[in-house]
Amino acid sequence: MLSFTEFTEEFITGCNGALRTDPKAAIRVESGAVTKPQRGKLTGLRFIKEGSMIAPTLYAEDLYSRYTQGCPVDRITHEVIETIRHSFDVTLPFTEDFDLGSMADDINLRLLSKKRNPAIAESVPHMDVGGGLMLITDVVRGDFRAMITNDLLKDFDISKDELFDIAFGNIPENEAVMYVLSDMVYGDPGERRDLLSEAEDGPLPEDFEVFVLSNRDTYWGAATLFYPGVIDRLHEMIGNFYVIPSSVHEVLIMRVSADADPDKISEMIWSANRSVVDEEDVLSDDLLICDSDKLRVAVRGGSGCKCECEDGCEAD
Repeated sequence: MLSFTEFTEEFITGCNGALRTDPKAAIRVESGAVTKPQRGKLTGLRFIKEGSMIAPTLYAEDLYSRYTQGCPVDRITHEVIETIRHSFDVTLPFTEDFDLGSMADDINLRLLSKKRNPAIAESVPHMDVGGGLMLITDVVRGDFRAMITNDLLKDFDISKDELFDIAFGNIPENEAVMYVLSDMVYGDPGERRDLLSEAEDGPLPEDFEVFVLSNRDTYWGAATLFYPGVIDRLHEMIGNFYVIPSSVHEVLIMRVSADADPDKISEMIWSANRSVVDEEDVLSDDLLICDSDKLRVAVRGGSGCKCECEDGCEAD
C-alpha cells in the first residue's frame, strides 16, 4: 500500500498526465497546505485553469482515505478529473470584482470553537462570544461559501465591528427556531412548535426540559444562540440554562435544575463527540452555562473541571 506522500504524488502525476492529453482543458494540479475550519491543516489539491476565476480544491487526505478503503488510484484519478471538468462548466456566483458593494447582502455568521480552529482565529476577523467560542463571517451564495479573512477585510476597507454589524443586519426575521427535543426527534416537521416565535411571554412549563436551537435550515445553526435578543428570550422562557454544544448545526438548551448533573452531561458530550458526531461537525467538548448575559464554561469536557470564573474559561 502506498504511503500518503506516495499516493499524493502518484495522484498529481496521473491527473496532470491525463489533463495534458486534452488540449481544450488546459488544467493543471498544484498542491499546498491549506487551513480548513473544523479540520485544521490539510493538503489542498488546486485545479487551475488558465483564464478561469475558479480553482476547485480537493483534499488529499479525503482521497487517500478512499484509497486505503480499497479504491484504486487510477479510478480515483479518473473520477476526480470528470468532476473537475464539470465544475469548470458551472457558473460561479461571484463577480470578478470581489468588493463589499456586491457582497454585503450575502455576509453570514458561523460559530466555531477557538480551541479547535486556532489558525482560523489568527487569520479571520472574529467575535469572542464566551465559552471558548467565536463567530466568524462568510460570503454565502448557493453552495459556494467564502470565508472573510483579515486580508479581505482590508480590501473591503471596513472595520471588524462594521463587518459584524452587516452580518447581524442580514439575519432574516424569525430565523432562529427552538423546538422541544422530543418533538424534533419524533414529531412531524409540520407540527413542531417553534417556541421562539410564539407570542406568549413568561416561563415555559417545567416539564419542558431540553430544547433544540438552530436556524430554519438546521445548517450551521449553532450561531443562532448569539442572534440579537435570543439569549434574553431564553432567560425569559426557561431561566438559567446549560448549552450542550451538540454540533455546529444546532445546540441543545437545558434548564439549570437540581436534577441536572453537569458532570454526567459533560461525559455525554465527550462521548457523543467521539462516537456519534462527525469530526467536522463537532463544536465543543465543554458543557456551557448561561446564567447572565454571557456564556461561560460549566464543566470542561474530558477533565471534569468545574469553571467558576470567566477569565479561566477564556484562557483556552
